[in-house]
Amino acid sequence: MRPAIGLPPVKRMTADGAEVERLLDVEQRPLVSVFLPLAVPAIVVTSIFTFINGWNEFVIALTVLRREDNYTLPIRVFNLVAGRYTVDWNYVMAAAFAASVPVAIIFAWLQRYLVRGLALGAVK
Repeated sequence: MRPAIGLPPVKRMTADGAEVERLLDVEQRPLVSVFLPLAVPAIVVTSIFTFINGWNEFVIALTVLRREDNYTLPIRVFNLVAGRYTVDWNYVMAAAFAASVPVAIIFAWLQRYLVRGLALGAVK
């Protein structure tokens, strides 16, 4: 399997006129100027998925938390629906909307890094 970011960017830097000796003197230069901009989309996707996984955690929180004061938002939404004969759907929808707003804000904030990184990696 090929690595996602290999040596071709460094070879392109040297072909474009970057001096290898200068790059080797400052060890962080290729990392910051070449590899980090190409790795930003992967870092952003990983952080979005990690945030969503932690935000929507249900099973562990339901198992560990015993007092109703400590319940997380997904458990509270579940409690609005579970175990009742009648469901107030307006409260359920409002709670589901409140639970999805932070995820949408995080995605909208980090989307520019995704687009910039994808465009940067696609240019030859």
